Amino acid sequence: MFKDVIGDIPESRILDYLLLHPHTGHTLAKIIGGTELNFRTAQRRIENLVDLGVVEVSHEDKKSKYYIINTEHLVNEFEKISDLWRKF
Repeated sequence: MFKDVIGDIPESRILDYLLLHPHTGHTLAKIIGGTELNFRTAQRRIENLVDLGVVEVSHEDKKSKYYIINTEHLVNEFEKISDLWRKF
């Protein structure tokens, strides 16, 4: 879905992957496998999405962080964008 809207960029691949199972935590390794991104790109971009609040760390264990999509925040961001588009 995001690839169609914003293009095939790492962030859209990550968001598309997380939206497939929005209530399940995913490790970086699972995200890499599902998005075909390399480690450094996936790590950097997932942290950017966490900083933006679109992705959250649901929990951590000794080895990994588990990421989920923050659908509430994502919907709010889309509403803001939609409001901006209506002004044009």
